[in-house]
Amino acid sequence: TKLTEEKTGCEGRAENGGGWRLPYQKELMQAYIDGSWGSLSGANANYWSGTTYSYSTQYAWSTDLSIGYTLNTTKTHNRSVRCVRQAF
Repeated sequence: TKLTEEKTGCEGRAENGGGWRLPYQKELMQAYIDGSWGSLSGANANYWSGTTYSYSTQYAWSTDLSIGYTLNTTKTHNRSVRCVRQAF
C-alpha cells in the first residue's frame, strides 16, 4: 500500500498547482511597513507567520497587520491565516 501524507492549511491549497505557504514574520512586517496590508481584505486581524519562536517550537510569531504589532504565541491559539505563493 502507498502511504499518503495529508496536507492542511496553506500546504493543502491546490489552486493553481499548489506551492502555498505561510509568510515569514519578516514578510508580514514588511507588508505593514510598506503599507501594502491596506489593500488586503480582512487585514485587521492577527495572522500566523511560518516563523517558529527560536526558544520554543511550541510557539510561533503572529502579526496584527493593521497596527504592526508582532508577538509570539503558542501554536494552539486561534489566529487568521493568509497564504502566499512560494517562489520557485
